Amino acid sequence: MWPALRDEIAGIAAPGIAGDMPPGSAEDGARLAVDANRRFYDALWSASYVVPPQRFNTWPFLSALAASAPSPASPMNSVTLGPCPPM
Repeated sequence: MWPALRDEIAGIAAPGIAGDMPPGSAEDGARLAVDANRRFYDALWSASYVVPPQRFNTWPFLSALAASAPSPASPMNSVTLGPCPPM
């Protein structure tokens, strides 16, 4: 990881002492956590490069496998309670 990005992420991930709780309500804490998370991942993903799946040598096999998979609405994908699956 590049040093500048590592330092930026470290500053975002641990701005204070670990375990400190922000003052205020739980909603304030949740909002601060979401903001810190967003800053962290924005910094992380802005320095990354995503390789298209077609560039991998397994793409023809996996794309054919995905195309032949049953749809999510298929009875084989249903979840039931009890010891025996539906017939």
